[in-house]
Amino acid sequence: MTKELFLKELKAKLIKLPQTDRENAISFYTEYIDDALENGKTMEELEKALGKPDDVAAKIIADYSVNRAKEKPSLTNGFKALIAVLGVFAIPIAAPAAIAIVAIIFALLITVFSVAFSLIMAAFGLFVAVAAMLGVSIMLMFTDPLLGVASLGASMIASGILILLAYCFIKLASLMVTGTSFLIKKIFDKNRKEGVSA
Repeated sequence: MTKELFLKELKAKLIKLPQTDRENAISFYTEYIDDALENGKTMEELEKALGKPDDVAAKIIADYSVNRAKEKPSLTNGFKALIAVLGVFAIPIAAPAAIAIVAIIFALLITVFSVAFSLIMAAFGLFVAVAAMLGVSIMLMFTDPLLGVASLGASMIASGILILLAYCFIKLASLMVTGTSFLIKKIFDKNRKEGVSA
């Protein structure tokens, strides 16, 4: 990452700070990076020492929140300082947690689509079974009419049950897919809103 890109990302992350504090932080890190580069360090070494712009910004915001809470003690400022400090400590945990959340969502999707697919296949299997039963009933009509009529009646009852079950299975599968996609959309919308407000 270049110095300019690092500072640009840092400035974008500090947008919540008052302009003077943001400019002071950017000027401090500009001078710090310039001095380090003049002394032979590379941007890669600096990034390892400082962290990514997100990490640096989180520390700056935490420091600002703590200083503000000291200057103007109030419950709101104290709470903001606490959240900012906890945010700095959460940085090493955030990436694995995000990966875990994505894995859980992926597993949920696989499960829902598997259950939906199996319900539809069960309805199809019942259809094939009822069709075979109707075929056997018709053939029985020629050999043993009484048994054929009884079998035909049972086939018709099974057909009615099949139609009802197939409708329920398809509706249930549709609801599962729709509900899961709604839930995932809601999670991503909530995270997007939190990302914008943060």
